[in-house]
Amino acid sequence: VLFKIVLLQHLDGNTSLRGTLRRAQTDIAYRWFLRYTLSEELPHFSTVSYNFRHRYTPETIELVFQWILKEAGTAGALTPAAVFIDGTHIKASANLKKKMKQEVPAAAKRYQEELLAEVNADREAHGKKPLDDEDEPPKAGGKKRDNTSKKKQARRKKAAKKQKTVTVSTTDPECGMFHKGEHKRCFAYEAHTACDKNGYVLEAVVTPGNVHDSVAFDDVYDKLIQSFPEVETVVADAAYKTPHICKKVFRDGRVLSTAYKRPMTMKGGHPWWSYVYDEYYDCVICPEYHILSYRTTNRDGYREYRSDPEICAQCPSRHLCTRSKNCVKTVQRHIWKDYEELADDARYTPEYKDLYAKRKETIERVFADAKEKHAMRYTFYRGLAQVSNWVRLKFAAMNLKKLARWKTRKRFAPSSSATSYILSLINFVACLVMKPDRPFFDRLDYVLVYAKNRELFKAVRSKIPLTEDQATNYKNPDNDPRGPWASSDFTAQGWRPNQMYTIITPSGKVVTPPEGRCWRQLESVYKQLLEDNRFWFGADGAGVPRKKRSYPNRRELLHGHGGQIRK
Repeated sequence: VLFKIVLLQHLDGNTSLRGTLRRAQTDIAYRWFLRYTLSEELPHFSTVSYNFRHRYTPETIELVFQWILKEAGTAGALTPAAVFIDGTHIKASANLKKKMKQEVPAAAKRYQEELLAEVNADREAHGKKPLDDEDEPPKAGGKKRDNTSKKKQARRKKAAKKQKTVTVSTTDPECGMFHKGEHKRCFAYEAHTACDKNGYVLEAVVTPGNVHDSVAFDDVYDKLIQSFPEVETVVADAAYKTPHICKKVFRDGRVLSTAYKRPMTMKGGHPWWSYVYDEYYDCVICPEYHILSYRTTNRDGYREYRSDPEICAQCPSRHLCTRSKNCVKTVQRHIWKDYEELADDARYTPEYKDLYAKRKETIERVFADAKEKHAMRYTFYRGLAQVSNWVRLKFAAMNLKKLARWKTRKRFAPSSSATSYILSLINFVACLVMKPDRPFFDRLDYVLVYAKNRELFKAVRSKIPLTEDQATNYKNPDNDPRGPWASSDFTAQGWRPNQMYTIITPSGKVVTPPEGRCWRQLESVYKQLLEDNRFWFGADGAGVPRKKRSYPNRRELLHGHGGQIRK
């Protein structure tokens, strides 16, 4: 029962566990789900909260999450051939003012050993000495290696002490500072998520909000492949287009479908594609058709190709190529660049291009539903373990609801009458909810309305005129030729940059949206409505614009698909 109460919070999208228990006191549906009668007393909030924090371990949540996925796979609802990976931020329960600066060791790359091995192999192929592993201390005694100079030893000591300064919350030290673009700076967690075409969440890993998507990719991908080895395509945005990720996916025999990533080149200089790499001669040809020869391969895995300073000093387009004092142009190419080019080739393939276009219908919709319908915009829990349990249980509830809808469609769509079922969906008009006229009732009557011809039904169906009280709201103070009208608010909640324009009233007054709100329509739509005399600025023409709604002759009985009526 204690676990069902926690699961019920996420199934119904309640913002808090305390609110779920408060609603369960009077909600008959909640009590039916919990198997409690109206006279039985529910568990106290502290009991449920304590059990969720201390009794339900990550292993328990993982068992529930995997069990629901297994049931969905058995029902044939999962399509893991193509998976969509992305991350969304969750605002942490931490005050932005309670923070401090802290120095932490710079985290090493997970693939550092693999990268160093391939870098040394590439250097040896070019006749260069291999690089030493900076994490290994120098050997005591014996003859010093040729490439272990005093300069390199000093660099090792400096790298060992290499630290970075981060902003840490004193309220929740495990969250991270998040700031991106126009987003407000805040402490947050990030849920790195993978889903299939049908929107089922297959894997989720929670990290602090200051961890980049590409850094957390390995954890998500490894867990995903362990559970679903039949994955063929990984769809991700440009943040995941790194040499390591491209190599990891393509070497596994899978395809990475990603977006275009703009190269970071010198502003106002030659475009990146004007420097052509010649694979046969292992060199780069500049826009003036001069050779940039190979020089070295650095620890980050980039081959460096440099120009001849004597030629560059006399070059007429040197200002578009380099601004270095020694007149040397350096072009870098990663040793795993070939895998990035495979990702570019997949981007132009129609099959993978169509898959990438489905991100807005899959992973982006999962995040939208989780935040708008399941209260995942912010969390009340603190600590990475608690937030991870909270997120995984929320995604488990979303998968469970999808599975229930899937089985319902399968149940009420028998194969013997598939045609009649499809026609019933096409001709469905509304579901009428009839409530008895008495203060206490134990049932509702549901009436499904179908029409043989929906268009004909719309033309002849019954309509209800407005009441006298409703009709008094419609007036015509500006003598609009369309007749009486009623005004409505032209602002909407939230802040949207493309809907934050200024409006000049007929009296010349400049008005802007109130704080925390924006205009309801884009500026182009506003101008079209203004030309059509669809706004009222008050009798003196200096008021905030309000949109006019014309007087309806009759109000329709049924308001489109799925309308409801209470008797």
